[in-house]
Amino acid sequence: MKFRIVLLVAASLAFCISARAQTIVFALSYADTPATFRARFPYGALRASPSDYVAMVRNLRKTEIYSLNLADGKRTLLFSDEGMTFEIRPTNVALGSGKAFVAGVERGWRTTPSPGVTETPEAIYEITLDGSNHFRRLFETKQDQSPLFLNPQGTRAVFSVNVNEQDVISIYSVPEWKPLHTFELAKILKPHCPACTLSSYGWFADGARLFFDVGIDDDDDDKSGPPNVTGTYIASEEGADLGILSPDVVQLPPSHNAPPVFVTHHFLGQLPDGAFLFEENLPRTRDAHAAHGQFLVISDANDKVQRQLPETAPIGVGYLSSSGKYVAYVESRRQTPKWQWETHLMVKDLLSGEEKDLLTIPPQNPPSSLEPNVTLRVLGWARNN
Repeated sequence: MKFRIVLLVAASLAFCISARAQTIVFALSYADTPATFRARFPYGALRASPSDYVAMVRNLRKTEIYSLNLADGKRTLLFSDEGMTFEIRPTNVALGSGKAFVAGVERGWRTTPSPGVTETPEAIYEITLDGSNHFRRLFETKQDQSPLFLNPQGTRAVFSVNVNEQDVISIYSVPEWKPLHTFELAKILKPHCPACTLSSYGWFADGARLFFDVGIDDDDDDKSGPPNVTGTYIASEEGADLGILSPDVVQLPPSHNAPPVFVTHHFLGQLPDGAFLFEENLPRTRDAHAAHGQFLVISDANDKVQRQLPETAPIGVGYLSSSGKYVAYVESRRQTPKWQWETHLMVKDLLSGEEKDLLTIPPQNPPSSLEPNVTLRVLGWARNN
């Protein structure tokens, strides 16, 4: 009997851990249309209170952060800046363990020397994802700063700043948010691909190495100079050049016969078991029997393809679960009869290839609509404590 109880408790714990690992976190931002703005402030500035003045200068009415459990579909509100003097800038959000790190500003009303709304410089804030809406300011953002990315362990953060048309990479420790390393990406790319531009970046599974996915426009490719080698470059957090992911890692379907130069490779990240996840775009060829379209390719470091999964639409930016079983992404679909774009929160099972539509955001409303426009952004997957 005792043994059975122990097994039941162990099974319950295993289920809870699995469910937590399968919890996705996303943000919904609401922007007023001209009609909804007039409905909120019918008299404009004529009869506005100080709190109304502060609310009127917000870029977004509110941003709400939710978690969604894949096991039961339960959605939980974690944070909302509605009615606050603090406003999230949802284009720059990184997810931690029970917390998120967001760009934002604080506003208030001053009476002297002249009445008006005050606004702090944009900064990175730590917000708690427990429903308390607690936040604290960490450090001021830099001009042309790109989004933050935390390593899988939650101990390091990376972001890029464009300085004199050069990408400068900064590494911070977390949770202290102490600057650790700064280096120019061009020092790594110059010997291999001087004309390359950064398209995406992030951390490998070990949390110590960085990847930089780079590409090049045909107009910028100097055919008379050294060849530009595009691809995914690897660096240490100190900025040491650790090489490039071999193109041989990616193997295409046997029926594909297009020249390799026309195949685009996009690195999505590394799974916990060390396998690499790529997105491949195969162009159409004159051969009607040749493979084309988008594929997810999972390969190990020994060039062994483990799985190839067809895609109904390109992922672009993917968010890998801590288990390595799922990838979440946002998909835009054009719907009839007005051919407007609607947004879908999608999750793909990397074992079975099954895709699941978790949430649909309707197309943008016209200016006369009394419903605000909603924007969806994925933050990532809930981290285990």
